[in-house]
Amino acid sequence: MAPRFEYDRLTADQFRAGLRDADMTPQTFARIFGTRLEVVERWLAGTQDIPPWTAPVLRMLQVPAAVAAARAAAAEMIRGDNLRPELGTYPYKRLDMIHGEGNL
Repeated sequence: MAPRFEYDRLTADQFRAGLRDADMTPQTFARIFGTRLEVVERWLAGTQDIPPWTAPVLRMLQVPAAVAAARAAAAEMIRGDNLRPELGTYPYKRLDMIHGEGNL
């Protein structure tokens, strides 16, 4: 059976513009939405199809305070940081860790 809906997909340029409009780096997008950075980089390079869910997500990130809310929601769900295991369990729940691009 064919899928019910057929979606247009974002181009790499559209995805890049959406990240820019949300003032979000590829690293932050990957962390918040549980996608490997390498995959986001392939989307940006145009070497891998961008999933349809990214278009509404990027649009929702335009709502005032949406990026902060997404960061906070991700912080509550990130059980561990495999690149920084010394931070322990749920390292980004602490308010001081979710401020700033370098952390989450």
